[in-house]
Amino acid sequence: LHERITPGFLDVFERFGRDVDELSDIVYGLDASLRIAYVNQGWMRAAQAVPGFCPEEWSLGRPVLDAVRGPLRELYGHWLHESSVHQQGWEQLYQCPAPDKQRTFWMKVIPVGDGRLLVVHALKQ
Repeated sequence: LHERITPGFLDVFERFGRDVDELSDIVYGLDASLRIAYVNQGWMRAAQAVPGFCPEEWSLGRPVLDAVRGPLRELYGHWLHESSVHQQGWEQLYQCPAPDKQRTFWMKVIPVGDGRLLVVHALKQ
């Protein structure tokens, strides 16, 4: 676990614990400066399974927006910043095409206190 979480996110893990860590969905935590502070086991599996996935862009301590490309970078930056500052969650569906099919994901941003956020990406069946 310690290679997947920063010390400043341990209290969040203690609240959500195994429920979040063992999900097959991708879950990551962001600190108040929108740096990656936690990744769950689902994230680790995705990092190994997705061609072109660049784990160093998503490593602990990196700004999450470093891994967002194009026009979505500004949009997500604004939404995540507002969620962090005001501790208000949001959710949305988005398309993420794979070479062999079109996939729809559900993204949920959950405020967890002190400007920190949990972000869930789940494949919609």
